[in-house]
Amino acid sequence: MTTGKSGTTKKGQQTREKIFQAALGLIKERGYEQTTLVDICKAAGIASGTFYHHFASKQDILIEYVKEESRDLMNYYESLPKGSYAEAFLQVMDYQALYFERKGTEFVATFYAIMLLSRNSVYNYSEFSLLAIMYDCFDKGQQQGEFTGQFSPGYMLELAIGLLYTITTYWCIYSGGADLRQDIRHRMENLLEMLRPMG
Repeated sequence: MTTGKSGTTKKGQQTREKIFQAALGLIKERGYEQTTLVDICKAAGIASGTFYHHFASKQDILIEYVKEESRDLMNYYESLPKGSYAEAFLQVMDYQALYFERKGTEFVATFYAIMLLSRNSVYNYSEFSLLAIMYDCFDKGQQQGEFTGQFSPGYMLELAIGLLYTITTYWCIYSGGADLRQDIRHRMENLLEMLRPMG
């Protein structure tokens, strides 16, 4: 959660956005650990005091980025046709894989580390729209007969999110030549097949 103050004026919002974009550019270019606050301030053309007016730390910028993507993902899900919740689920997985690929393995690994080491005190992963979307797919898909009634939507969500963590963690560690989107799509299709009603 961002603890720094946000500029409420138009100029304040522009400054915050300039810091945010400068930091993301440096993180993508150099990596999270190699990017310092001094680098960010220099790239944004601001003093350190201005940085702290908008963000509490470098870590805050990562959290803010993920929250922004979370809102975008929910908008994407809401725009999808819902004739099949299994298909909507797979399209969301494709979209999420694009996020991971665009951010890169170091960014994803750093974010996972922040979540694990802070025990969700910095950013509660349950606030991320992906979980709400996945639950909605399993809940409504189950209601229209796409998924077995043997498991609760919450349990199916746990299976899917555990699988997603496993795939992305493996990708972060052994990223050479792996096609993340294809891997996520293939494994999630297999999972959904297992969750379909019997007979």
